[in-house]
Amino acid sequence: DRNVRELLKLFDFLPRWRIEDVMVSYAVRGGSVGAHVDQYDVFLLQGRGQRRWQIDDRAQAKTAAKQQFLPKAKLKLLTNFEPNCDWVLKPGDMLYLPPGVPHHGVALDDDCMTFSIGLRAPSAAELLENFAHTQAQKLADRVRYSDPNLNAPTHPVALDDASIARVRETLANAIALSDAELGAWFANFMSGYRSTQLVLPELTARVSPSPSANSAQLQAATKLRDKLAAGASLTLAPGIRVIQWQDALHIGGQKMSCDAHMQSVLSAFSVHIDAAVWQRLSADSQALVLKLKRADALIFTR
Repeated sequence: DRNVRELLKLFDFLPRWRIEDVMVSYAVRGGSVGAHVDQYDVFLLQGRGQRRWQIDDRAQAKTAAKQQFLPKAKLKLLTNFEPNCDWVLKPGDMLYLPPGVPHHGVALDDDCMTFSIGLRAPSAAELLENFAHTQAQKLADRVRYSDPNLNAPTHPVALDDASIARVRETLANAIALSDAELGAWFANFMSGYRSTQLVLPELTARVSPSPSANSAQLQAATKLRDKLAAGASLTLAPGIRVIQWQDALHIGGQKMSCDAHMQSVLSAFSVHIDAAVWQRLSADSQALVLKLKRADALIFTR
């Protein structure tokens, strides 16, 4: 939605790849999800009506003893909530909540609408799982545990400290990455984190200039160009994330190389490809746009 995209521009003081989503909640008087905790940063912007927010920002509120949850609730609803701050938000007011702060919001009107702008905060377990899976696929079979300086064990089944040190060294060598390599992995991970995963084979393949070599490609380009000429434009589909790292873009968990002009066109949350932009794109960039359209990463809007 264009209005949501305009709203997100107000958060340009944050990296776009850190923004998870915009959730809109509607409630009548007395409506509430209950006292709960989110493990990520969130901005609560009041759109319509009024909502009363209570929070507990004391240090002890983040302890395990205080954060006991109802066992069968889908959300992490607190069994005990003792607020120490209380506000009523009117349209245009906003409340920022750091991760782990217990909070409770109650609608005070029959037409209460709150916009929740949440930030992406993958857990260490999610990072480690993806990193290990990604790196394991790249490791050569010859990268193995070895003990060329093995000493005789004190007991046939004993595991000594030297063996543990060799395990640590083996793992350290397996996951050793340069900043460039680590950045490429993280950009790919975050662009696909909890969002649509694109399937784009031969993503960086160059388009042939010969009409007879790829008539289907030319027909698709002509159809898209005609639709843009009729007043339509292309924008990122909901859930698609774009992250730039060095000379490449990462979209929906896919890495792609493209020229500087295309990188500026495919900036997160503000993609707008109309007829004028399309004409300025190189043949390779137009081919990339067609692939993203076929993968539903780009959608038509007016």
